[in-house]
Parts: sequence; C-alpha cells; structure tokens
Amino acid sequence: MGFQDIPTSTAPWLRELAAHVDYAYFRRVWQHAVTEQAEQGFIAACYENVAKRANSEGEFYLAHDAANHGLRCAAAADFPPHRLIAAKTTALARSGATCEAQHVLDEFLTKHEADGSVCSAQARLLRDRGLAAQSGEERSRLMTEAAKWAAQAKTFARQEGADWSYPANQEVQFLYFAGQHETARAKALLVIEFIEQRVDHGSMWNQTNLAEMRLVLSELDRAGEHYAKAAALSVQSPGDLAANRAVAALLLAEVSGDDKLLDKWFPKPVLLIFAGHIPDCAVREAPRLPEKICRMDGPAALALTKIIAKMGVVEGISAGAPGGDILFAEALLATRGRITLMEPFPLRRIREVANNCGYDWSTRLERIYEKASHIQAITCAEDVDGDTQCDYANYVMLGTAILRTKRINGQLRAIVLSDEADAAAPKPGGTGHFVKLCRDANIPIDIINPNTLNA
Repeated sequence: MGFQDIPTSTAPWLRELAAHVDYAYFRRVWQHAVTEQAEQGFIAACYENVAKRANSEGEFYLAHDAANHGLRCAAAADFPPHRLIAAKTTALARSGATCEAQHVLDEFLTKHEADGSVCSAQARLLRDRGLAAQSGEERSRLMTEAAKWAAQAKTFARQEGADWSYPANQEVQFLYFAGQHETARAKALLVIEFIEQRVDHGSMWNQTNLAEMRLVLSELDRAGEHYAKAAALSVQSPGDLAANRAVAALLLAEVSGDDKLLDKWFPKPVLLIFAGHIPDCAVREAPRLPEKICRMDGPAALALTKIIAKMGVVEGISAGAPGGDILFAEALLATRGRITLMEPFPLRRIREVANNCGYDWSTRLERIYEKASHIQAITCAEDVDGDTQCDYANYVMLGTAILRTKRINGQLRAIVLSDEADAAAPKPGGTGHFVKLCRDANIPIDIINPNTLNA
C-alpha cells in the first residue's frame, strides 16, 4: 500500500508515532546498502520489542499479533526471526495454548537452526508439558529434556558473551523437577555466584533468579527476601509477575508445601474497576457530585488515592468521563499504576461532554488519554440511546476486568464514587447498576459517598 492510499485520518497518528524516532539513529537505516531491506528489518525489530513488552505486561494477544507482523517484516528483510518466534510461543503458552505453541516452534525448527532464545522457549514448553504429564516417568523424561534445551541456551549465551543466568536458572529448575536434586543444587550455587558478581544483580529478573535458586537449596528465608525485591520491581510487568508467581508456587510445592508463603512473597496484583458520577454541571439532571470536591488535590482525589495505596493497586479499568472516572485515572497514574480506558461512546462524544462540563475537564481528559495504556471505545451502535449504551459498556468493562484478572493471576476489586441515590432501584447503565453487577459477580466493592467528603 502506498502512502497515498492511507486514509487522511490515519496520517496524524502515524506522524505522531514517527516523532518518537531519533533521526540520528534512523539515518543508519537510510544509509544501509539496501535501504528497503533495512527499513523492514527496523520494523521487525520494533515489533520484536513490542511483543516482548506486551508479554511482560500480560497483553498476550498483542504480543502474539506483534510477533506475527514482525515475522512478516523479518522475512522481507532477511532479519533473524528467532526472538520473534520465541515471543510468539511465549504469548501462546502464557495464554494457555501450550500445544499450539509447541506446534509453532516445531515447525520453525524444521527450517531454522535454534539460538539461545528459541532454546529457552523450547525448554519452557517442555516444562509445561512435563507438569501436565500423566505419569511420573513421563514428567521426569520431559523435564530432563527441558534441562538439556536450557543447557544449550546457556551455551549460546556464553559463546556470545551474554548474560547466561536465566537459561542456567531454567536448567537448575528442570533438573530439580526431574528429581535430580543434588545435581540441581550444585548448579544452583554456580548460578548464585555468577549473578551476585554482576552489576545488575539487583534487577527484577536477577532477584527472581536468586530467589528460585535459594528455593532449590531450601533456603526459604533468603528466597523470600529476593522475592520481595522482585515483586516490588514487577509492578509495571504483571505478565512477568504472574509467570514468576507460578514458578514460585511450583518450587514451593516441591520444597516446602507451605502455600501461605507464596502470598507473603508474591501478593497477587490488585486490579481495580471503577465507576462514578460526572460532576454537577449543565448536563447533569440532578446534583450528585459537587464540582468543588473534584479538584485534582480535592477530597475526592485524596479519598481515591488513599484506597488505591492501601490496596496496592497496580492496574485499573474505567471510562474517562469527567468527574469520578478522571479522578480515578489520575489517582492511579499518580501511583504509577496502569490504566485502561473503556469508553461507552465514541471519543469525540466524551470530549464534548468534558468540554460542556467546563473548568479544566478537557485538559485533564487529554492528559489521561495520553498516559493510558489502552483506550477502547466500546460503542455497540451509533443510534442506541445513552442508557442502553452505558449498560452495554458496564457489562463489557466488567467482563474485560474479570478476564484480565485471570490473565495476570490477580485479584479483582471494585470501587465507586456514588451517593447511592438510586441504590433501591438502580437504572441500567447507571453507577447503581454497576454496583449491582459487581455484587452479583461476588466482586468486593468499596463505595465512596461524595456527601461524606468535606470540600
């Protein structure tokens, strides 16, 4: 497709995206002997990074699609596809499609030699298959094979002068799961020695590696210290946190059997779903949320911030309407939480509402749009009335939150900013009906009544 075929509406955000590219670095692409090939390789590398980041954030569908697009670009550029295929299989495996992930990797290996990333991916898949094995003998066989692939990944890393702690960690774990405990413990000591000498030993991944090696050595207290540090560094990576928590559970089952330690070391990430009123203004039929308590440092913001901090929320889902929604998004972003905005109407209509509410709502809306991890308009139809659309959006938002919570192995809670005036007979699409939906789904919910907040 030539540039002239790109819709006019698409060009602005493409230009905005391009603004983040450093022209000094891009000059190297332009100066490449085969510029078109280099351009495709550059795009493949971008998709590679996106897929890796998406896996870390628990966005496995995005990771899978990004890897697929990257593989297409890699083929056009003769760009190494190995890390892309590893990201794709990781996305499939983490979303529960282990068999499909194995099929993808097996097909890749019929046409390509493995590298370290592919060996590590294969090792993880064999581990997953070993955990699902029906017999102890089959489990041991698959875990032993997984350890061999991990050892090969470690060899590749050493040959390249790269960090080999992760594949070495894999090898230790899989030998331990295969029942080769003494061999695993001896190798664990070598991994610990290597990591502790590294400048980046305090990173999330190395703290996780150290914790897992200490577990293999049955040093529970020291493992817990490392896990606590790793968990604190994993706030922005819920996908990695979920994967590491699962590994910790497996090792604890082998070493201790005390599942209470898992929640102590790796508390489940809290995802918070929110609903609330828009502020009292010209478009509000009856007063429910005074404008004077909706300032960025006002009582409503402080109440939301207090609850978010107390719960240790790492992620939230809400709409982006003026009033409660924006206050919630601002409070979550202030704590470095991840916000997903699911709008019940087209974005232009949300912007119109913000503009009609006056004050600084339009500016605040654009600010959270800029910082949101994802924005989705979930309009069911242009001609549907507002209440029906909001009702539909409540169901979609709640369902999305439930699925997302399962994906990151977290716990889901809800919070509303509401005067509960319609609690006795909640109107579909309203805040009161959202409360009912949450309670029907057994989701713990906190209600902040604006009438109890002092301006």
